[in-house]
Amino acid sequence: MANAFSVSRLSSFEQCRLQYKFRYIDRVPLAVEGIEAFMGSRVHEALQAFYELVKLRTIKSREWLEAEYDDLWRENSSHELKIVKPGRTAEDYREFGKKCLGDYYQTYHPFDQAKVVKTEEFIEFTVRHGGQTHRFCGVLDRLDWNDRERIFEIHDYKTSSTLPTQEDADADPQLGLYHLAVKSLWPEAEEVKLVWHYLAFNKQLESRRSARSLEALQKKTIARIQEVETCRDFPPTQSSLCDWCGFQPLCPLWKHPLAPATRTIG
Repeated sequence: MANAFSVSRLSSFEQCRLQYKFRYIDRVPLAVEGIEAFMGSRVHEALQAFYELVKLRTIKSREWLEAEYDDLWRENSSHELKIVKPGRTAEDYREFGKKCLGDYYQTYHPFDQAKVVKTEEFIEFTVRHGGQTHRFCGVLDRLDWNDRERIFEIHDYKTSSTLPTQEDADADPQLGLYHLAVKSLWPEAEEVKLVWHYLAFNKQLESRRSARSLEALQKKTIARIQEVETCRDFPPTQSSLCDWCGFQPLCPLWKHPLAPATRTIG
């Protein structure tokens, strides 16, 4: 689905057009992965393995979940990882991820709040407005069916160290667009509960989208896609996110000999 858009693709364009060009036009491979992204991937994988068993009505222990996470960390940590924050080690991040999972387990045990439908599910859907249509894709961290409320729930795990406000959640485009994906599969799903799990804070945020807000979201998304497709100039944008950028060695803003260096570990 090479021509499909995604939330991460549009976010990349908004953050830095040169990064977008490297990643989505030139298809330059990343030589180094950031430790935060690595940790987040292992947390997602551990929760996927756990919830696949929950789907079968098998509830493993907290120790099982933490051991699964440790195994996934070891199996994938042979390549180079980038650590930006001074004084932090890979072990610090591994332990942090494990604590996030432990806290999550204690909060939601015995995991009977809803029925698991899908985990880490790749989805394809269409965004429409004003006669314009574009293909979109994404990955649902988890889709549940809430039997009590008779609605679907889209769950998204976040390992970010920043906690957004309720206003931020209500304006977040990602799960709003995923609501459209669920509705394309189940047209009767007029209402969908959107749930974010901010694991670093052991906090859950919820939001719902009205038909009007979904229409506005599609309009805004189509406009942004058109901006991306007509763009011919891809200058770099310097920001606090530059330290975490995997394309830093290629960026003209970072070729000066006094540019800040980052550490890597093998």
